Amino acid sequence: MNPLIAISSSWAPERKGRPEFPDPEIDYLKCQYSHKIANAGGIPIIVPNLEVSFLDDNYLKNLFARLDGLLLSGGIDIDPAFYGDDKIHPDTKVSRRRDDVEMAILRFALFETKIPIFAICRGHQLLNVVCGGNLWQDITMFWKENFSRVIIEHRRISDESGIKHRVWHKVKIFENTRLAEIIGKDEIVVNSSHHQFVKEIGKGLVVSARSPDGAVEALEMKDNRFILSVQWHPEAMVDEDSDRLFEAFVREAAKG
Repeated sequence: MNPLIAISSSWAPERKGRPEFPDPEIDYLKCQYSHKIANAGGIPIIVPNLEVSFLDDNYLKNLFARLDGLLLSGGIDIDPAFYGDDKIHPDTKVSRRRDDVEMAILRFALFETKIPIFAICRGHQLLNVVCGGNLWQDITMFWKENFSRVIIEHRRISDESGIKHRVWHKVKIFENTRLAEIIGKDEIVVNSSHHQFVKEIGKGLVVSARSPDGAVEALEMKDNRFILSVQWHPEAMVDEDSDRLFEAFVREAAKG
């Protein structure tokens, strides 16, 4: 049977751009995530950002009894309060509603189930935080701590018309990791669109890829369970390496 894969979604208190059709709040997700899961043989479903009061043990048990895998999507920053940082960088933008939902779902998935987990961008950072790690709130803090100049640009770059585009760079994949086994290479080129970074690594996690400036580009669990996260956006890439990630994840989910 095709495995059922839950995908976390973004949340906004209102829909902008269509004032004639006002909505009090919306859940939304780029179609690329669902398409990648479907192309790999999975059945994607989108998890809404319900009020956290709904997410008690009974709800979560019923939810995960139906699921075969969890995909954590990209999106807005994680509230620094979750990793003990009481100073908020000016460029840090958070959604506490989404944080509360994804924290509850990920904690249950990690500690109460054995289902495979694949986490992308924000999801990569969320996994590290839930495991007790922390983040660089902004790329400028990372640069100031480590370098005297910018070595690699990780943020989107605006063109002459003001439209922002993802940038690209190489990442080094470490030997004897699940990521290396999936990709079959020790170096790949990935896209980049983020301003926050994994800082101190969470408990039980190991780094499986870094960019040339040392930024953590991938994490995975030390044990044999399929828990893998990447900082880049494979859902937005059209290449064999990205397809291999989703195929490996869905294949693992299909084992039940």
